[in-house]
Amino acid sequence: MNQKIPTIKTMKFAIAILTFCLILALGIFKIRSSIIQPGPTTTNSFPIPEPLPSESEPTFIVETFPGKSVSGGVKYLVDELGVEFIIPPQIEYETLYIGNAKYPLNTYPSRLCISSHTEPLKFFTTCHTDGFALTALSSSGGHFEREEKRLDDMKSYILQNGKYFGRYDQDKFIEIVPKKIIEIVNQHGVTILRLVGKDMTITIRNTTRLANGTPGEGYVGAIINLPNNPIYSGFTIKMRLTDTLTEQVFDQILDSIRVIR
Repeated sequence: MNQKIPTIKTMKFAIAILTFCLILALGIFKIRSSIIQPGPTTTNSFPIPEPLPSESEPTFIVETFPGKSVSGGVKYLVDELGVEFIIPPQIEYETLYIGNAKYPLNTYPSRLCISSHTEPLKFFTTCHTDGFALTALSSSGGHFEREEKRLDDMKSYILQNGKYFGRYDQDKFIEIVPKKIIEIVNQHGVTILRLVGKDMTITIRNTTRLANGTPGEGYVGAIINLPNNPIYSGFTIKMRLTDTLTEQVFDQILDSIRVIR
């Protein structure tokens, strides 16, 4: 049987066909690869927010509060209030401390505290003392949430219909109900609301708490308005009564108060 030998022309044609098929196969492979192969992963980048400051912990600075020896005791100038006063020698202490507490986001009023307490780092929502303490709360910043409103929660006071009311927020007042209360004017013309503290019993819970607007049983206190101060509308003073720290000693302090601006 005779076999036909492919001619050169036929072989070239076959090679061309094979080359074309190979190129076509490679092209299809690349197209499929580009479709199947995932592109580079992209990640949306969002800024991490700064943590908000705690609303319960203030920035707090405590320093010794130096005074000047004068006749009758030691004179102190509270520059933030524009007020000076004299502590008589009957109040025995090594030094007074001044603390400034500022709360973030204006959640609570800034608190200025001057105290003879033996642990001066505890000036938070109240001005602790084992003798004498002066407290001033900024007019802005709301108020501290607690059931009773103590003397050192008061920012200033008013007289209305024969009763005294303490202002503990911008437009919130509470009647002051101490054991004794009297408004006096000292030798420097400063008007002072002087009061004797007391406790009150809550019948429902059978518990004792400070009577509203007072420093509590065993203390004397006072509220002084500062109508010309842009930050503090007033301040309070309290003193624990002992055998040596009598009401007469407290009256000496009140009589020494001068508002110098």
